[in-house]
Formats: sequence, structure tokens, C-alpha cells
Amino acid sequence: THPVGRRICDPVDLAPDRSKAAFLGLRTIALRPVIGPWDALLTEFSGRPTRLYACERTGAGVDILPLTLVTTGALRDLERQLGTKIEPQRFRANIIIENDLDRAEEDDWDGESLRIGDALLRVRSSVPRCIVTQFNPADGKDDRHVVRALGKYRPSVALPNNLAPSYKSPGFCSYAEVIEPGAIAVRDSVELVGKHG
Repeated sequence: THPVGRRICDPVDLAPDRSKAAFLGLRTIALRPVIGPWDALLTEFSGRPTRLYACERTGAGVDILPLTLVTTGALRDLERQLGTKIEPQRFRANIIIENDLDRAEEDDWDGESLRIGDALLRVRSSVPRCIVTQFNPADGKDDRHVVRALGKYRPSVALPNNLAPSYKSPGFCSYAEVIEPGAIAVRDSVELVGKHG
């Protein structure tokens, strides 16, 4: 789906030429250009030349860990701090867990395993947040001082696995990794199953 809501369907083919991208100085990702209308559509939307690439290896393009999750309680707590509603999309979480608490319950789950649907996940540390969270996901405007608000009540955290140890910022949402793959659907129950491995 195009960012403005227009749905575009076209086969995805990869060009034979190969490329590499350095990711935050942490690793190098092997890429191939995607053939089709994608570059023109993304260039039109962004207003600058844009090229779409695909990772040669499945999973190689993840940020730090494959998943992030957040509870609705954490979002309500942040809204209270900001004094306004906040769009969950700002945090790009793969999974939003509905809960009744008005705090970030996921902070208590570091190192614990969660069963969601057929999948088993291990929750990791909080996600150090960057300035991108301040931009409205609908129009791209810098309209919320999210990082400043988080800094007033959330601890600063580093990336997991000692990646970029000198980088720290207020943590919000939690990283997770897949222990047992499986389908997850909207309204699946979430079960805390303790430490795994």
C-alpha cells in the first residue's frame, strides 16, 4: 500500500546487480535492486530520488532484533506525560498488546518468554528511542516532543547485545526475538511463560 493509501500491485523482480549497505557501522547487508514501478512511486511520494532494494538474505534487514512490542498501558502513560493523544505507529512496533495497567508492563518482561498465538517470543530490553518518533506518521510533521517527554520519566538504555555501547536514549517499547515461529493474529491471547533457555 502506497503511503497515501493507494494500493499498487506489480510483480517484484530483483535486478542481477548486487550492492552492499553498511548498517549503523554494525554490519553489512547484501542487497539487490528491485525492478518495477517502485522507484518512481517512492520518488514521487518523497520528493527526492529514491531507490528500493531487497535484502539477499531473509531477515538481514531487521533493525536490531526482529520484533518490537508495546502495551497500550505504556502508550496511555506516555499520553499522560505529553498531555495529548499519541499514535502508536510512531513507534513502529510489530505487536501492540492490550493491557489494563497504565504503565509499561513490558519493562517487567526483559528476559521472559511470551506465548502469543502459535509463536513463542523472548522479550529483550527497551528500545532506545530516536527523534523519528516525534514525526507524525500521517503527514511527517515534527509535532510531538516525544524524546524529551520520555527522558523525563523513562531511563536511558543502550542497544542489546552490547551493540554501539556508547549510544543511549530513553527506552520505550521492547525488543523481542522469535524462539518458536508461529502465526499471530489480532486478539490472540498473550501468556507470560517465564524464562526460556
